[in-house]
Amino acid sequence: MSSTLSISELRRLGEEALSEITRHGQLVVEPVFKTLNKDLADTANRVKVFYVNFIDKYRRGKITFGEGLRNYLAIDGVENLARYLTLTASILSSVRVVRVTKFYDSIGGVADYMVKFINNPVKDNGVKLAEEFVKNYGEAELQQVNDAVKNYALSLRAVARRGGLAKEFAVIRNYTNLENFIRSFMTPYSTVHRNKSVRIMIRWIAHESGAPLALKVMLRGQNKLYIPIGDMYTASAVIRSGAYLVLIDDDKVKALYVNLSKGNVKIPYKVARVIAVKTIRRSSDPIAAEKGAYDIGFNCSVNQCIECPIDGYCSKFTSFSISLD
Repeated sequence: MSSTLSISELRRLGEEALSEITRHGQLVVEPVFKTLNKDLADTANRVKVFYVNFIDKYRRGKITFGEGLRNYLAIDGVENLARYLTLTASILSSVRVVRVTKFYDSIGGVADYMVKFINNPVKDNGVKLAEEFVKNYGEAELQQVNDAVKNYALSLRAVARRGGLAKEFAVIRNYTNLENFIRSFMTPYSTVHRNKSVRIMIRWIAHESGAPLALKVMLRGQNKLYIPIGDMYTASAVIRSGAYLVLIDDDKVKALYVNLSKGNVKIPYKVARVIAVKTIRRSSDPIAAEKGAYDIGFNCSVNQCIECPIDGYCSKFTSFSISLD
């Protein structure tokens, strides 16, 4: 790419690439939804349909939040869906080595135990779930998974007295409060993965493409305050696509652009992550933008470029690598 382009032209290229990534992310199905049994999958679809209809009527003044909440809580299986997703995120937070595909395959493999436990969250069901999950996912430690399941059950018991988990998600108004509420279902020692698991959970329940359970957060646009995780896959797609050029006013980004224009560049992961997070936060839909960037980065293959949603952009910035040094 020519280094003679103006700042405004570079910024426009970045905006175009970021828009393409965001559009792709709106279509991406999070892997957790592929682990749902038929009943829960049907419920997730009903919640999506409900939300689209509800938000349209709500914005036109045709329905109050209270009326919408009653309709939402009447959706068959909505409480179990909320419990299943929260339990999955809680288990995820307890796993120190996360292998994405294997993790969700393992969750799918214990789905029957998950459903039995969310319907009757007693000790024996929880221990059996933890044991079966560890059989499938060897990197997990039984004690930590069991602690996560136990903590989940204790938190669920408290929420049940206030009307249930699905209702709690629906009435929380503030993004930070939603994060803190989800965090309460996760064990304290899982600090490293807990924050990441909380944000992944928010992607599941606070976006139209998932299971939009966080009604007030979404109605108030609070989900746009989402703080991206910014892992290696996401950072790679953001830089490769040129989406990072939305930050071209930043001197460090200008320097990176000049270096990328000249040839192969090694970018420290910490630098790449910061750029990715800042870029995604510029999107009109940060959750979709991160989902799109992660999916593109995760599935990146030189043999599938023609099918890639950023095929028209990524060839401009391919001479780089991200180092963990």
